Amino acid sequence: MKKLLTLVLTLALVLGLGLAPAMAAGDCITGSAGAEDTFGSARDIWPGYYDISVSGTWVGTVTLQRSWDGGTTWYDVAEYTANFEGVGQAGSGCKVRLGIKSGDYTSGTATLTICQRLP
Repeated sequence: MKKLLTLVLTLALVLGLGLAPAMAAGDCITGSAGAEDTFGSARDIWPGYYDISVSGTWVGTVTLQRSWDGGTTWYDVAEYTANFEGVGQAGSGCKVRLGIKSGDYTSGTATLTICQRLP
């Protein structure tokens, strides 16, 4: 099944059908937030699961957000007030990002990572 999915995605990419994932399995984006109203880069996520990591020495609230309209409108999905390792789930056409919203920063710097998983 994995070989078939890889073949279909490769053909879609070669033929320009736009069905290839935005990130490959294991591809990660990492950023940091050390001030309020600071978010990492928004990334397209292939439907399925992605890993979330919030680490560092910081005090405040890190928010995971999801957008269904290309990053124009963001919806809060989860909040973290301590270092965290976990898994998120995304649907088709989704972008996700991690960051600290206005009023949610106290001190330090949080390292924020999102890694794509493919089926």
